[in-house]
Amino acid sequence: VLIVGAGPAGSTAAYFSAHEGKLKVGLFDKKSFPRAKPCGDAWCAPALNLLEEMGVLKKMESDGIIHSVNRGGFISPFGYQCINTDGAKYGTVTGCKTYAIKRYIADKYLVDAATSSSLCTF
Repeated sequence: VLIVGAGPAGSTAAYFSAHEGKLKVGLFDKKSFPRAKPCGDAWCAPALNLLEEMGVLKKMESDGIIHSVNRGGFISPFGYQCINTDGAKYGTVTGCKTYAIKRYIADKYLVDAATSSSLCTF
């Protein structure tokens, strides 16, 4: 199996293809890693559940690279604001596991997890 793109989706697909599906996988990306990515630092519960299943989340936590998110928000290109700075307006992030993990760091952990199988090369 050839997987083009070694970001979170590609690396996760490579991981499960090699580890669970026992398929030979070639994982490719046009950029060398680590690479700067200006987006994708917020990781919500479904993504974190996959990282946990892959064993990546525990490693990231033990390495101290994860930052828990307690509040957040956004400003749309049209100027609409939904910002939570006091924990009251717009609700809070309680009960929703959300972490901030820099993409250039997360990408490396995910590629390492995928290539930990001898069936996957990057």
